[in-house]
Amino acid sequence: MTAIDDGPEAKKAKMFAAPTVEEVAALREAEGIFSGRLSQLKTDEILREITPSQSELNELSEILGAIRTLMKKLPKLDDMNLEDVGTSVKDSVIPIVMSPPSDKGLVRFLPPSRISLIDLDSSVKYDEKIEARIEFEMPKACLQEKDVWDERFFRKRAIYMAYLATVLTKKFDVSYRIVNGLRIKPMMILSNEKFQITCEIKTEVEFAKRVRFIPSRCNIHYNWWAQISEDDSIPAETTLYNSAMLDDQISFEQEEKDLLEKFSSLPPSLNNASRLFKLWTRQSCIHHFESSPDFFKTYALTLLVKNRMPRLASAFQIFRLVLESLAAGDLSSLSGLSDTEWPAPCLGSTQGRNLLSNVPLSACEWLRFSAARDSKILAKDLSNGVISTLVNKRSFLSLSHAIVLLPDDGSLQCVLKRNRNDTRIAALSGDTATTALEYLILLLKNAVTDRIVAICPKVPEFKPWSTVQQPPKSEEVFGLGFGISLSESETNNLAKVFRGPAADNDSAKRFRSLWGAKADERRFQDGSICVAAHFDSEDPLEAAVRHLLKFHGQIEKVEYFGRMQSENRADFAEYQKLSDGYAELEQILRSNDLDLPLRITHLWPVSPTFRGTSSIPFSPKASHLPKAAYQYNVDVPEAKSLPSHFASNRILLQLEGSSKWPQNIQAIRKLRQAYHIRLAEILANKFQVNNKLKFSLLFIR
Repeated sequence: MTAIDDGPEAKKAKMFAAPTVEEVAALREAEGIFSGRLSQLKTDEILREITPSQSELNELSEILGAIRTLMKKLPKLDDMNLEDVGTSVKDSVIPIVMSPPSDKGLVRFLPPSRISLIDLDSSVKYDEKIEARIEFEMPKACLQEKDVWDERFFRKRAIYMAYLATVLTKKFDVSYRIVNGLRIKPMMILSNEKFQITCEIKTEVEFAKRVRFIPSRCNIHYNWWAQISEDDSIPAETTLYNSAMLDDQISFEQEEKDLLEKFSSLPPSLNNASRLFKLWTRQSCIHHFESSPDFFKTYALTLLVKNRMPRLASAFQIFRLVLESLAAGDLSSLSGLSDTEWPAPCLGSTQGRNLLSNVPLSACEWLRFSAARDSKILAKDLSNGVISTLVNKRSFLSLSHAIVLLPDDGSLQCVLKRNRNDTRIAALSGDTATTALEYLILLLKNAVTDRIVAICPKVPEFKPWSTVQQPPKSEEVFGLGFGISLSESETNNLAKVFRGPAADNDSAKRFRSLWGAKADERRFQDGSICVAAHFDSEDPLEAAVRHLLKFHGQIEKVEYFGRMQSENRADFAEYQKLSDGYAELEQILRSNDLDLPLRITHLWPVSPTFRGTSSIPFSPKASHLPKAAYQYNVDVPEAKSLPSHFASNRILLQLEGSSKWPQNIQAIRKLRQAYHIRLAEILANKFQVNNKLKFSLLFIR
């Protein structure tokens, strides 16, 4: 007998105790033993496709050595004042617009104090290119404490990138791109035939006190921005500006050390789970989170701290747990791995960075909606759900019921100006597209709450540019717009009346302020008198969106594309018919009742129509109307014929091997024709399949 005997009651309590996190995870893995195993095989295959091989990782290490060698060849330049730098360093154009001009600051040109590949264990191969990240550390002598003011740090950062590019262009294609519309913080991209490396500029030390970067602090003088002598305006907080600066003072290596101290060892499948999440965001057009590559790891480790994720979970299981947590709306309540004062959306790293600083709130809400949608797909059919969520590329059009495209003529900047937000524009360094778009999205969601389920904002785009081209200005933004996902009630979505609160309710005043002259009082069938907005048009949502954008933003040049998902469903139905027809034909051709000299072993669909990628129609189209055009009293039945530009669907048949085939090529062709004749007779007589022989091909309809 042991020294401690719990007794029968304690043993019984242990038997009926709540399951642990590990036990629940193991149970979920074994829910469907067959489909679960199949999905695991598919996930493993996907990971093999997107994970770089060891030889490719070794090549990245060689590239790092080549970059370090190039850094030794950096030209020696004299120190100069920030206002005297100009627009280029040697032949390399500085990738930021120096307007308004800087008035203070010292620029020093020194080689980086550290260069290192980061996050190599979760690098991804996508579109035949391996994506990696590299950190260049800017020496502390290049920065001063007052660089937090008036874009000085961001301008020094851009000058330093141009300085590095003077030698990097000798070995790589160097380009710049804007991430999520933040023009003051461009990213430098090094690329060749095989790799695409994103360069991150980090500071050697924190050049200013942390209090300078709190969310409520203003670090831009409005009189400098507006180039005026006196300023009596109330300064606006520069939250995004401050967070973007703080990001560049905290290196990846610092946070890795913090994680190892906190967890001693990270979950072994975390890196592969991160790869799956990156793939999912690409395939689902959730592009805003590309600006935060460390988001997934931090979120997953936050769940681990909360005992909501088993440490030894598989990569797909971690990915799925994160999706379910996002679908439940946990992102709004989890602060991350550190306490933080950043406003929502927020997820704090171990060093206090806000990993969602450059991600708008509407993008986080769309992430929750997408996670909920795909979690349902995985719960309904795990095996096919893996293909639907990770393999199939879903376009921006296919994920929305309607698309709204806004003009790129500066109208969004005027949205803030009309609301007297000049200091807000200065706080954003003139990049107002994202903030104005957020304002309009919030407006639509509050006005049409009963129909709009979620809104997907498009990422403001700027064209990438090379080291010899000038950087884009704020008015050169394009691709502005958003997608609207509607409720499942088609009747409600097509209703011409947008019903508001009761006319005597306090919220009726707010409804009138949203809808303007369109708001009036109506009596409904239930006898209540409510404020409402009426639009007598074929698509009332389109009319409502146009009215709200014009009324609140004076935006008139709006392109609206409605009923997107209905059209996509129709296209999918056409391809589904083709797929079903192919499956039926395959069953017939591989039937044992087919009396052929050689058995058909495989069928290979080779036409792009089977993959849904053909732009040429393949299904029959109506060629006559029910009534004759010139004989109105003659009823002509509708006839369907193939379109003039008809794409035939080619299928390759593979026959079993035989040693009786002749050696002469003409004899082989004659035997193949004879085989086709025999196959055509059997299909017509035994299976009633219409077919026609032409040349050496067999056509089946």
